[in-house]
Amino acid sequence: LQQNCSGKHAGMLATCAVNGWATDSYLDPDHPLQVAIVDEVDRRAGRPGGSVADVGVDGCGAPTYVMPLVDVARGVAALVRGRSEAVRSMVAHPEMVGGVDRDVTIWMEAVPGLVAKEGAAGVMVLALPDGSAGALKIADGSDAARQAVTVEMLRRLGVDVDGECAAARDRVAVPVLGHGVPVGELRPLAWR
Repeated sequence: LQQNCSGKHAGMLATCAVNGWATDSYLDPDHPLQVAIVDEVDRRAGRPGGSVADVGVDGCGAPTYVMPLVDVARGVAALVRGRSEAVRSMVAHPEMVGGVDRDVTIWMEAVPGLVAKEGAAGVMVLALPDGSAGALKIADGSDAARQAVTVEMLRRLGVDVDGECAAARDRVAVPVLGHGVPVGELRPLAWR
C-alpha cells in the first residue's frame, strides 16, 4: 500500500474483479486485463491493434509496452480532447498526480487545463486543453534533466513560461550545487 504505484495495481485488480478475471496472474502480458490495456493504448494512440511488439517490466512489476514517444503524446492528447474522467480528476486535483511541490503539480496548477505526468527514468508527457501534446525521454534517465527540459517542451507548445508562468518556471528550476550552495541551474538549449 505504500508503493507509489499501488493505485495503478488496485485499479488493475478491481478491473479483474469486475470482469471475473483471475487476479493471481493479472501482470501476465497474456492476461485479459493486459490485452485490454494494450487494445486501449493502441486505440488512444491511433495505432493499429496489436501493434505492441516488445514488452518490458516497470519498477512495480507491471508490463510496460514499447512505443514511439509520438504515440505516447497522441494517446494523452486523445484523453484530453475526450475530457476523460481521468483527465477531469487530474485537472481538478493536480496534487494527487505528483504530490505537493512536484514539478508536474506546479505546472498543472499554473497552466489551466494542462495534464502532465512524469514517468520513471526521465519520461514526461503532457497535453493542453486544445489537444496539443508532447512527450520526451531523457536518454540517461535523469529526472533533473527531464524537469529542466520540460520547460522548453511547454514553451514549444505555446505556454508562456517566461511571462504568465514565470513563477512556476522559477519554482521548478533545477539548481546546480557547489559544496551545497546554488552556483547555477540546469537550463535546456532552445529547440530548433
